[in-house]
Amino acid sequence: MAGFVNFFYPFKRPILIFEKLSERAQESGFSYFKYVSEKSIQGKYFFLIKRTAHDFEKVSHMNNIVIHGSFKHFYLLIRSKLFISSETPGHSYFWRENMGYTANIVKTKPYVFLQHGVLGFKKLDNIFYNDRLTAPVCLITSSQFEQDIVTQNLGYAANRSPITGLARWDLIDLKRERTNRRDKILLFYTWRPWLDDVDDETFDKSEYLSSISESIQLIKQMNLDKQIVVMMHPKMHIILSKKEISSIKLWTDSDGPLNELMSSVALLITDYSSLAWEAYYREIPVIFDMFDQQRYEKEVGSYIDLNRIPFGSKVVDKISDNVQQIIAQDYQMTEEELQAKGTYFAFQDQNASQRIHDVLQNIDLRAINRDKRRLIVHAAFRIIFKR
Repeated sequence: MAGFVNFFYPFKRPILIFEKLSERAQESGFSYFKYVSEKSIQGKYFFLIKRTAHDFEKVSHMNNIVIHGSFKHFYLLIRSKLFISSETPGHSYFWRENMGYTANIVKTKPYVFLQHGVLGFKKLDNIFYNDRLTAPVCLITSSQFEQDIVTQNLGYAANRSPITGLARWDLIDLKRERTNRRDKILLFYTWRPWLDDVDDETFDKSEYLSSISESIQLIKQMNLDKQIVVMMHPKMHIILSKKEISSIKLWTDSDGPLNELMSSVALLITDYSSLAWEAYYREIPVIFDMFDQQRYEKEVGSYIDLNRIPFGSKVVDKISDNVQQIIAQDYQMTEEELQAKGTYFAFQDQNASQRIHDVLQNIDLRAINRDKRRLIVHAAFRIIFKR
């Protein structure tokens, strides 16, 4: 039906906005939707979310909320002219569903990638490369530093990787942040792709589990006056919940959004997570625990030299040594880090959504759709040629 309407009435087509798995309203997608809703901007903007999501109550009172799985959801997947999200288009449909007419429409829909963190510590999947059919029409960046990564490594022109800052940071009031009561130490380690399919016995013997467990124990033994919060992959939570972790909080989505948790964090301990950049933006000290750096660089990769990280401190011997240093700094970033902040964040206001909106007004969707058709034809020729 929506395809029929598009053919006979190709005007005033809506824009669909969503976040991870259509289950969240706490990152750049929600922040941008909040902006266009509050400004009553002309155009039909809709926000997609599951009724069972923890964040549903946050948006249920707003106009143009679309329930995932409803008739309107499927109608808008086809009718909409553009997706806007901090995730790939697949998160608007049924995750990892690859078959069928609707799935193919979703895969090729023009979309703006708002990002959910600054690029640097982890290479993007090749679906984001500019010459791929799956590439976004626009990839938002935060600084000249990040735009250079996108143009030099992913092949985007500067006008397709505009420097606007991340929309999610519009939700952060830096002046207020500096006066917050920061009473938590957050450990946030990323998952390793080489552990996806291993059995329980192999995982129990993994360097990943042993290194992180050791770090937690060392921090516990310091008897700090901060609450220790751990937020990781569900499999790690299951293992850690069986261990002796008194006084440690295992944080899940049901405990509240990560961005709200971050407002009370005094120290972030991570490995390669882009959350480190948000901590930097919020002026929270960061410790990098890169215990498997060589393998990570080989199997995942980084856009920056992990031996010369631009901020924070890196664990060399015991993580407790780094924590002691942060305590000596009264849980504050160094003057050098604060002075260098502008290199990695071109804007430190709450106007990223406005800048993003201004950029989107100049997107030529007709030209983009022509380019997509050309890529489809080239892909078809490659398949035929290989055969």
